[in-house]
Parts: sequence; structure tokens; C-alpha cells
Amino acid sequence: DLHSWRGQTYLEIAGYIRARHYEHTAASFRFTHDTWSGITRECEERFNGRLRVGWHHTHPGYGIFLSGNDLFICRHFFNLPWMFALVVDPRQEQLGFFQWKRGNVTELRGFFFVR
Repeated sequence: DLHSWRGQTYLEIAGYIRARHYEHTAASFRFTHDTWSGITRECEERFNGRLRVGWHHTHPGYGIFLSGNDLFICRHFFNLPWMFALVVDPRQEQLGFFQWKRGNVTELRGFFFVR
């Protein structure tokens, strides 16, 4: 959900839904129609239709970046100004958030976690 504190808008991530029925190789990931159907159904059941705010995936050993396929997913499914992508490289223990700025998806240089 989107919130405001001292004039700054921030995004609260209340939970996540694991994608199922996707296609992948060692270096790629693709959502299918069944993936989206499952995500939509689970979102409605678990989160009462709360906003989908972004997506995350891993790049084990490849670093923090968005591939061409990742950008396609951002442009077509997570394309509202407040939506994000999170990329995690568990081998290098790195992560990065990407968000929309001026019509392009760019890496965030500052963010923080609140538990």
C-alpha cells in the first residue's frame, strides 16, 4: 500500500505471492498465463485484492541488473509509477530495487527496510 510520512510517499510491502507454473532456464524466467491466473487468485484470497506493487527474482552469480526479459515484465505487468522490481544475487549477497523514473526503469540508489 502507498502511504505518506512527513510529505514523503513510501510503499509498504505486506506480503508476497510465489509464482508457480512459470517457464525458466538457467539464465531466463518467463511468466505464463497460468502464472498470472494463480497470482491473481492467490492475491484475491490472501490479500483481499490489495495492490500488486512489484515483483522480485534472483540472478544467482550474475549480479544486479534487469535483463531484456525483466524489462518486458516491468513494462507490461508492473508499469505504474510506484511499482518496483527487486533483484537478488544470493551468491554475491547483493540486492537492488528498480523503479520507474521519467518513463524508464532505473536502479534505486537509496532505500531502507522497516521491520
